[in-house]
Amino acid sequence: MGEPNIFVSNGTCYSGPGKKLDSSFIPCGNAAFGHYTCCGAGDNCLVDNACWGQHGTGYGSSLTYLAGCTDPEYKDPSCPKKEFGMSFPLSFLEKAVDARWPGWDRTKKRRPICRETSDERESEKD
Repeated sequence: MGEPNIFVSNGTCYSGPGKKLDSSFIPCGNAAFGHYTCCGAGDNCLVDNACWGQHGTGYGSSLTYLAGCTDPEYKDPSCPKKEFGMSFPLSFLEKAVDARWPGWDRTKKRRPICRETSDERESEKD
């Protein structure tokens, strides 16, 4: 067997400490080179440890979600911070009307689950 290839997804995915995800979730990289965020096979790995995939057609078929990572202890920065707890393997995200992700609470100054883009920040100044 040759050297590991950084461009080949490899590793076990976890949705929380010691909680293995099923084999339909794969790392966004090769765990031989460090820990990686995990997404559903065929979906896209995004910034901030999020995932995106098109599942069907129509309203609700475009899914952005947090799944897991390759760190079995779930302590690595590649592991998504699931704001609503670790009891569910996935946390689904939906962009809110005010251009912020769910989990943002203006009154308590809680941070958004995913960062806003610079365009969204600019639109808030208007």
